Amino acid sequence: MTGENEINVSAGILMAKVTTPKGKGFTVRTPGGPVRDIGTLFGVEIDNAGTSGVQVFKGEVELADSRGVTVKLIEGNTMQRAAGKDQWLSESRLSRKFYSVIQQNKQALTPNIVLLPEQVQNIFGADEHVGKSYLLYSPTSLFDRIQDANFLSARAEISPHYAVVYFNETTAEWELPSNESLIPFTPAATDLVLALIESSGPPKGPKKREITYFSGTQDHIHGIASGYQSGDLQLIPDRFRGEVNLGEYMLDGTYFIRNSE
Repeated sequence: MTGENEINVSAGILMAKVTTPKGKGFTVRTPGGPVRDIGTLFGVEIDNAGTSGVQVFKGEVELADSRGVTVKLIEGNTMQRAAGKDQWLSESRLSRKFYSVIQQNKQALTPNIVLLPEQVQNIFGADEHVGKSYLLYSPTSLFDRIQDANFLSARAEISPHYAVVYFNETTAEWELPSNESLIPFTPAATDLVLALIESSGPPKGPKKREITYFSGTQDHIHGIASGYQSGDLQLIPDRFRGEVNLGEYMLDGTYFIRNSE
């Protein structure tokens, strides 16, 4: 397919990966309006009600509505236009089936994509910690790696693949919270640091937390690889299982794409 081509999609799911400059400008015509590629990896979904949805994983696309108004949708973002409505509106995610299709075809699309579970992930933190901590992704379940009894007892509550971790400058060890204390853990070669969390404030009481996502970077932090190409991760501090809980975290989003080795 080249940039001069277009395809009409009235129902179903389409995934598009543009790999050469000749493909730039390829257009998908949907009931909600045309989706014009600007060099990217994106997906289109039209449901049974005629609602059109678009999510961009890399690069950007250009959307047009019934009035001819265009808007650029960049990587890490999703929009939908309901049948009979004029405008494209921001959404957090598309349907479960949409992400199932991506999972089934990830080798052809981009093998490095990591899809988050549909449910928001709950993560322990060290309540009184002041300073730096990090959001870690572990492809291997942490419950298979960590043998601490307190940590294992919480497996029904917390994420098996994401954790907020801390580097102990005194012992030069990585640690993660078991909800009782910080426990040492040994990094694996496949671990990845996704974000930096900087907490400030009094030892007791609420903290100010600034989060820096490592999207578009590639580095190492104390021996663990850090950074990823793109994604829509959102780490929510001081929340746990949908409620206010100082020091804990919730992780929302649909995906991130690891850097190539």
